[in-house]
Amino acid sequence: MKNESVVVLGGTFNPFSKAHGYVIKAAGKFLSTKNMILLPTGDNFLLDWKSYDQTDIIPIKTRIKILEEFKKRNKNIEVEYCEVNKATSKTFDSLELIQSKHPNATIYFILGNEKTEDFERWYKAEEILKKYKILMFSRDFDLNYSNFKESELYKNHLEAFIFKKEHNKFNDISSTKIREAIKNKDKDALKKMTYNYVIKILEEDNLL
Repeated sequence: MKNESVVVLGGTFNPFSKAHGYVIKAAGKFLSTKNMILLPTGDNFLLDWKSYDQTDIIPIKTRIKILEEFKKRNKNIEVEYCEVNKATSKTFDSLELIQSKHPNATIYFILGNEKTEDFERWYKAEEILKKYKILMFSRDFDLNYSNFKESELYKNHLEAFIFKKEHNKFNDISSTKIREAIKNKDKDALKKMTYNYVIKILEEDNLL
């Protein structure tokens, strides 16, 4: 019988923001769990799926340094590098790996607003919904969520979804805006969107 919960936040973290930090900790608090895992994707996802230009990608070694610093500063945060190390390449397979490490846990995968448009095309999307829980932080203006709720995939797997109403002060933060601030060397903007140690690491790696 499953007797613990594990929260997983996947993403490119390109780069890590205050919004990422807020969401993973808010999810842990909401589910009363101390098991919180960040699941960074590798560059192949950014290049092949997202069609990013290489110049828009923060080097993976820098992203890892930032995630490790976040982990060091926050209890109960782990980082799973299976996709970065190419042990897995799909969310389903990554969740299977995490489940194997936590056999008695219910896995909650955080699905962001921007990911709902593509979710039906994900590898083994239905299998994900059969085996794992999906945690979605909803806001009044999340139209993507409204559209997603009309899909057959959602309607056929209602039991998999958990919505939490959230008024996040970091709603307007995005990695795209952070990368733009990096290009403009706008440290004042960066301080509003990400952590001081992220800025320091970007400087150390000659990215800012």
